[in-house]
Amino acid sequence: MELLETFEYDATDMNKPMDRPIIPPCRLNVIIRSVDKKISKKNNTYYSVKVEVDEGEYLGAKIWGNVTAIPAGEKGAGMFIHWLKSIGEPFEGKFTVNPNSWIGRRFVADISDEEYEGKKKNVYKAVSLYEVVPF
Repeated sequence: MELLETFEYDATDMNKPMDRPIIPPCRLNVIIRSVDKKISKKNNTYYSVKVEVDEGEYLGAKIWGNVTAIPAGEKGAGMFIHWLKSIGEPFEGKFTVNPNSWIGRRFVADISDEEYEGKKKNVYKAVSLYEVVPF
């Protein structure tokens, strides 16, 4: 059996976070991959929603956004209703919100970038109903 040669390997920077490519501002179809419940400074429930681009050049890119469940009648509550409508969830009258059912839902996201802790990252702010384009 032949002995294999040894070699030097430098893993010094392995614990540094990997830089993700920044997607230029655009609209993309995305799919919800995870939802985490959090509480805002104003004591409102909000959800950190991780999505993944599900088509085209940026297929698989991960993007985070937040959705706040602002109580009906309060300023900004319409944004939560728009979110629910855009992902195909109940949004009229009285209904139960089930964030678990958001996983796997698709929507169109307006992608932008912002700086966080000195680094640029992609986020989505505006959302709209997912549309399937016929061939």
